[in-house]
Amino acid sequence: MLNNNFSNLNSVKNFNEGAILNMNNNFKGELSQNNLHAIDTVESIANLITKCVNVVTPLMSGVSSLQSQKRHRKTDSEFNQDKTGTEKKPTDFQYRKQIPLSTAIYMAENTPGVYVLYLDGRVMKCGRAAYHEGVSWRLRQYYNLNYDNQIRNNNSWSVTAENRDRIMVSWQCCPASKCQQLEYKLFQKYGKGEWAQRAPANCDADDWDLLI
Repeated sequence: MLNNNFSNLNSVKNFNEGAILNMNNNFKGELSQNNLHAIDTVESIANLITKCVNVVTPLMSGVSSLQSQKRHRKTDSEFNQDKTGTEKKPTDFQYRKQIPLSTAIYMAENTPGVYVLYLDGRVMKCGRAAYHEGVSWRLRQYYNLNYDNQIRNNNSWSVTAENRDRIMVSWQCCPASKCQQLEYKLFQKYGKGEWAQRAPANCDADDWDLLI
């Protein structure tokens, strides 16, 4: 009977050892598969990152180029060399007189031109808008209180939230090369105005009529 017990114990021992060996082999197999999956995942992520870099790099280069273009502010000489629209007449371009600023921002065209700002009937500033979207862009800057660094820093000194709905504006669109000439004519007609920070440069050209 004692021999039978030892025989049973050996059977149990052998069974347990076999079960443990099988479990160990299964675990190693699963671990190996997991490692392969992990390697595949890492390779996929690396490939994705490479693709993203390949896409983003040219985009960043394009943004950098656009920023450089934005920083370049054309000179009067460069504007004067632009003959776009000069084959037309002054009356072929939009011009309006004494329109509320709140209305003008929707009426003005996206072309270069000059303008006059009035507050309670007084001329406050004459200016030109040869950049970006021209007159429309410049008038929106005024109405949206985003017209210079002072107002962006909460230093209201001309157009403000309190007076912008009392402001009237006249404007005349024209070729970009005629803005300097018309701005100087406005200065001669109306003066610098309280809100102007500079007087326009002298301009002897006189081949484009001022209509406002």
